[in-house]
Amino acid sequence: MSVASKEGTFPRFPGGDEAQVRQKGRILVLIPYYRPGYRGGGPIASLEALVKQLAGDFELTIVTADRDYQGTARYAGLPGDGAVARDGLSVRYLAPGARRLVRLARILREGQFDLLYINDMYSPPWGIWPLLLRRLGWAKEKPVLVAPRNQLSSGALSIKPRKKRLFLWAARRLGLWRGILWHATSAKEADEIRQRVGQGADVWIAPLFPSLHLEGGPRPEGEVPQDGLRVVFFSRISPMKNLDVALAVLAGLSLPVAFDIVGPVDDAVYWNTVQGLIRSLPPNIRVRYLGPVEPAQVQMLLFSYHALLLPTRGENFGHVILEALAAGCPPIISD
Repeated sequence: MSVASKEGTFPRFPGGDEAQVRQKGRILVLIPYYRPGYRGGGPIASLEALVKQLAGDFELTIVTADRDYQGTARYAGLPGDGAVARDGLSVRYLAPGARRLVRLARILREGQFDLLYINDMYSPPWGIWPLLLRRLGWAKEKPVLVAPRNQLSSGALSIKPRKKRLFLWAARRLGLWRGILWHATSAKEADEIRQRVGQGADVWIAPLFPSLHLEGGPRPEGEVPQDGLRVVFFSRISPMKNLDVALAVLAGLSLPVAFDIVGPVDDAVYWNTVQGLIRSLPPNIRVRYLGPVEPAQVQMLLFSYHALLLPTRGENFGHVILEALAAGCPPIISD
């Protein structure tokens, strides 16, 4: 498999000998949340689809949290060391706290890998700590590929901008990104990366793959009730997803609307604001909060709505948009 890049073909293995790479190069992947978790949203689906494509050519080890986003208990059935074989690759689930940092440091210093692939920029254990250890010489000097996952877009930087811009300034001053490669999923994201980290950034473009839970097919007959418009918002509840804008749009409608909100609460302060907006809606707009749902339930749920309303400030891929299209549920999105 080859995918697009700045040169037309993404290298089989950045920084290494191609012949050697074709003999099962070893990739160590760091991500805050992974399967069986699902509350972490799009990055989980993106990585799951990507590793399925790479599993035949590389030895992959994923290091992640031992619980889902906002979860208080570790996944059921994990062995004591948290190391399992899953979907043809090795996954190491780490407990939170100081013990996680110690184990992660040991993996970065003693683990057998040829490429480190980081899938978060702002998370201390998964994005900052590994680069800091590398900068201090306490981790193996191996090629590093960082996927910002839309975290450097204008929309993302408009949320808590001072804190994020301070981090970007400090990271540049400390040289955290010196010598690393960047994974952009589009030319637009590549431009955003260079604007934030420097025009000399070594950026490679590799588009993401659709969710593995995407099946498609015609909408089952009779699934959508005809007693009014049924609309769903399906995403994390955070300022980035613009749920308040969706409610403002609905507030201007005079027809009956049943509006369901699906997804985990990512920002409690924002959610309080949203709840105030819900209470002020006219009586023809009925709102329910359904919470997060598991990936296997997504498409059947989308079958029961007339439209997906997601005025997001920006997406790295937008898996739910494609899932809505596959379910015959037209997405109404921002530009």
